[in-house]
Amino acid sequence: MKQIVSIGSEDPSSQNPAFLAKPRYWRDALVAALVLFLVSAAAHTVLYLNASGAQLRILEDPMRSHVRLSAEVLALLVSLALALAGGLAVYLWRLRELVARQMSPGESEFFRKVTAVLPGLLYQARVSPLGQIKLTYASEGARSVCEMEPMELRRDPAAIVRLIHPDDRKLLEEKMLAAIRGSKTWQEEFRMVLPKAGVRWRLGVAHVEKLADGSSLWHGFVTDTTASKQADEALRKSEASLKAAQQVAAMGSWELDLSDPTDLQSKSLRWSDETFRIFGLGANSVPVSTKLFFQLVHPDDRALVEAALSEALKTRGRYSLDHRIVLASGEIRHVHEDAVILHHEKTGNSLAMLGTVHDITERMRREEAVRLNEQRLKLATQAGRVGTWDYDVATKKIHWNDVMFTMKKLDPATFDPNLDESEDLLHPDDRARVMTEFNRCLSSPEKRYESESRISLRDGEVLHTRSIAEILRDANGQAVRCVGIEIDVTAEKHAIESALAADRAKSEFLAMMSHEIRTPMNGVLGFTALLKETALAGDQKEFVTTIESSGQHLLHLINDILDLSKIESGRIKTHPVPFALRPFLQELFTLLRPRATEKRLDYRWEIEANVPEIILTDRTRLGQILTNLLGNAVKFTDTGKVHLQVNASQTPEAENIWQWNFMVQDTGPGIEAGMLDKIFDPFYQADLSVTRRHGGTGLGLAISRRLARLLGGEISVTSRPGAGSEFTATICAPQALLEEHTVASKEPEAGHFSGKKVLIVDDDPVGRKLCNLQLTKLGFETVMAANGSEAVAKSREQQFDAILMDVQMPDMDGFTATREIRRLEKKRTPIIALTANAMIEDRERSLEAGMDDYISKPMKLDVLTRTLARWL
Repeated sequence: MKQIVSIGSEDPSSQNPAFLAKPRYWRDALVAALVLFLVSAAAHTVLYLNASGAQLRILEDPMRSHVRLSAEVLALLVSLALALAGGLAVYLWRLRELVARQMSPGESEFFRKVTAVLPGLLYQARVSPLGQIKLTYASEGARSVCEMEPMELRRDPAAIVRLIHPDDRKLLEEKMLAAIRGSKTWQEEFRMVLPKAGVRWRLGVAHVEKLADGSSLWHGFVTDTTASKQADEALRKSEASLKAAQQVAAMGSWELDLSDPTDLQSKSLRWSDETFRIFGLGANSVPVSTKLFFQLVHPDDRALVEAALSEALKTRGRYSLDHRIVLASGEIRHVHEDAVILHHEKTGNSLAMLGTVHDITERMRREEAVRLNEQRLKLATQAGRVGTWDYDVATKKIHWNDVMFTMKKLDPATFDPNLDESEDLLHPDDRARVMTEFNRCLSSPEKRYESESRISLRDGEVLHTRSIAEILRDANGQAVRCVGIEIDVTAEKHAIESALAADRAKSEFLAMMSHEIRTPMNGVLGFTALLKETALAGDQKEFVTTIESSGQHLLHLINDILDLSKIESGRIKTHPVPFALRPFLQELFTLLRPRATEKRLDYRWEIEANVPEIILTDRTRLGQILTNLLGNAVKFTDTGKVHLQVNASQTPEAENIWQWNFMVQDTGPGIEAGMLDKIFDPFYQADLSVTRRHGGTGLGLAISRRLARLLGGEISVTSRPGAGSEFTATICAPQALLEEHTVASKEPEAGHFSGKKVLIVDDDPVGRKLCNLQLTKLGFETVMAANGSEAVAKSREQQFDAILMDVQMPDMDGFTATREIRRLEKKRTPIIALTANAMIEDRERSLEAGMDDYISKPMKLDVLTRTLARWL
């Protein structure tokens, strides 16, 4: 601006405004005044229309402030315009005589009217061909426009240039240069930085006329448009906020023009950008009408939508509806529409229907998923007879699903479940226990509740149920709700009871079969042992040995079957005792050494130095495992070696718990890879030809693996055909703190039992005869009884040094007879159970009945001798 502006000063009285007398100046001034008036009117009209538009009515609360602001700005503009008009009129009136000397009466009246209507700075300037500007006239509006007096502005025209905002000067300069080069009008909006008012917006309008000498004459006006700009900015921000809010909420707006005389199918519609997006169209991409809208509505919903719209228009009520739309891509969306009708304030006529459209597709999908899940849950709970319940701690009310009512045979219409009513349904024997546990869970920090109980139905039936629930707590940890399920386990309970009954029947059958088989086996093996000690011919001795071997094999088979049955039924128990490992292994090796020596095998065992001396586990079961593994190795290995290696290491999971590894290596025929897992199956034998040659039941490894698992371990195998096998038995057991102190029993010397009297109680005549011969050989004097009643009677009549008591007998069994003898005796007599039952429970039951020891049939003479020696 500086390069085209020079400062000029000229007294108004020296200038002749005769140009105002020319008609074209009147015309041009009138045009400029009309332009200014129309610009101002247009700005206020836009503001008014936007302040009362459809968007502001849709979001009434958020837009109320914008409407109020617009009204205040409009009122301020009107007041300011009136004040400026009045002020300018006063100033112009004071200059009237001065102007009158240079203007014609018509020109003076024109200026008076213009300054009265358009408050602002009215000026006249002359620009020379060299760009020098001389301000020949400035109205009183200079005070408000640039905070300067008119005379001061005329003396220093460059002052107004210095007030222009730096960011607007270059553009303003370009516009003015274009006007000087030939344009007849100039108009621009720019900012000024005033000392007092700060940044303000100004609108400059001028008529530029070229003179004959190359200079140009400017007739212009500058007015304040700050309020209008602020209102426009506020409206722009509100529209942007409204658009952003609609995008975030996936909600568009629309306006139906009710002044349109066409029918409902062809009325005009106005959509917001978000509405276009929801309907799958680009913003303002197509003309919108109700015809297009109905085309986008799902065919199955069109009648419903049309009826709802027609009803709302007819009753002038609210329109609210969920329906589907079909996009051009074929996608189906669900939308929710709400609308109200806008009425004329005075006439009451309907002007428009203003509404919103909300994309609820995701919500409908979630609701459908929830509905399907609830349906699945309902079907599942009904099919599985699973009841659900929800207990409100504060009200003690319980919500039941249909299965709960069906399960308990109650009518939902007459039974209102609560805690007290539910308590009454519990079986009297379970009521106190269940309620105590439930209240304890609610008052404690626990989050889970589980219980089993019986329910007494009104028809007398008893249900067995299992309840599982989660306890919901508030921020203070107080229980507020308990949500759970209840399952009818009556059939399960009955099945368990039936299984237990079957298990008991199986155990009783096994005990009975054990007794029935072992009783004759006792006679066979016992008399065979006695027969071997008599003078026999060569063939006779061989026959007796064969009978004894066959009997032992049959006994071994019986023991294996009984062990497997007990393991599978879960009735077998372990009895850990501390014992020294090295003597234990030496004893096991001694039993199998004769056969290994016969085959000339390298037969030995080795234990690492760091292995603890004392182990705490079930000695009998560990011996059974190792005997099976060593027996198989010796049996199937014809040449080479059979070694046992033992090592142990402390487990990191628990203190003083060790893992003991017993590895049995042999150089036998080996096992095919595909059979390594199968050899642990009951009755499975890897090579039938070898098994037939060496014998066996196929139960040893199956029993050993199950026993190892009972001892906290496992049995594994590695093998290769022709290269032998390695079986590893692993158990977990603690190291014993104290060594086992036992005194080895000595074999009694000849005549040790002379003069001792023993009562033999057995219902089997063969058993009584065998036992009598064995005891007589040891030097005992014997008395025999056929049942428990006879035993009690004979024990009254005379004193015995010991009693051998069979357990299973008619009339009175051995347990009852023992209890009766204990009740009547004055001096305690050692009573030793003598039974064909091989169950561990029988041993425990015998000791509980008052017996002192236990010998199972078939009896071995050495076992009988050692047992009697312990008590006599």
